[in-house]
Amino acid sequence: MVLKHTVNLSLGKVYSSRVTGDIRILWEFVNEKEVSFANTGRHSGFSSIYK
Repeated sequence: MVLKHTVNLSLGKVYSSRVTGDIRILWEFVNEKEVSFANTGRHSGFSSIYK
C-alpha cells in the first residue's frame, strides 16, 4: 500500500508519497493508467521538495 496525500505547490496539485524515512516522491495522474513523477527529494531541511 502506498500512502499519499495531496500537496499544492507551484507545480500545481500533486500527490506526495513517502518512499523511506525522509524521502518523498511527488507525482500526478496523467490518466487512469499512467502517473507522471514531478520530483523526488527530502521532506524537510535545506533540500525539502515542498519549497
